[in-house]
Amino acid sequence: MNDNIQYLVPQASPLILLIDEQADRLQSMARILGPAGYRLSVAMSGYDARSRVQLISPDLIIMDEEMLQKARFEAGGRLYITDQAVSTPVILMVDRLSAAACEQAFELGAADYAGKPLNPQELISKTAVQILLRRAQASERSLREELQVARELIDMMSVTDSLTSLFNHRGFITLSEQQLKICKRQAKPALLAYMDIDGLQRVNEQFGHLVGDQLLIDVSTIIRKAFRDSDIIARMGGDEFAVFLVDSEEKTAGLLTERLAMHTERFNSSMARDYKISLSMGIVPCTPEASPSIEELLTMASALMKRNKKSGD
Repeated sequence: MNDNIQYLVPQASPLILLIDEQADRLQSMARILGPAGYRLSVAMSGYDARSRVQLISPDLIIMDEEMLQKARFEAGGRLYITDQAVSTPVILMVDRLSAAACEQAFELGAADYAGKPLNPQELISKTAVQILLRRAQASERSLREELQVARELIDMMSVTDSLTSLFNHRGFITLSEQQLKICKRQAKPALLAYMDIDGLQRVNEQFGHLVGDQLLIDVSTIIRKAFRDSDIIARMGGDEFAVFLVDSEEKTAGLLTERLAMHTERFNSSMARDYKISLSMGIVPCTPEASPSIEELLTMASALMKRNKKSGD
């Protein structure tokens, strides 16, 4: 029998690798399993068996027990090919008159065994069971992966502002507290900037909340451009925004104020809107030797922002 023969059925059907040196037994298994709708590939040598497993990734392996050593399968609770454990289930063909051979099949890590000479009904039923188990395991893995993706999405949604896609208050506090600890441990300075939109309520009253929402989105765009990608940027709620800047010294506060004003002016001059954007900002430092919390920094930056708004700075 040509060991390159494959019995092809629709692509969705399981692929079974048959390993046996006896061509007549391979033919018999093929006549039993082929009409049942399985795709079949065969190997008649240990070398071919090892290469086929790695090449085609079968859903099930059915092999004669005498091929164990020739295929370099090893004992130890699982079946091995070369240096990799076989995750594919294996049905061993054993002498049905030998109880020791049946016990050894499980000791070697086989999923099941079938007796020689072949019993068609036994081979069909045991093959079907292993394929069903394989599919159930694959479905469970897929479900776990989907659940993990869903959890990650929920986690992201819980720390993200749905309108601007910036971090929300919760996300800002969580991430900034972590970064603040790192700054203190590594003796790095940091800054916290707090911003407020001038006149959002007036825009909402005059043009409606949809326009007000667009204003918030526009401001988030401006802030992203004014600060670094590594900075933690958040919409804290309403018309207030905050940025935590790691490894930034107090002397850079003036430069940051200028950058924000520059990007705001560029936006106002280049975009046709029913409003002009104006922001007030307060920036407070966090030196390595100081130990305020993020909440305390937010309070100080908010108070400074309000003073700057009143003074027109």
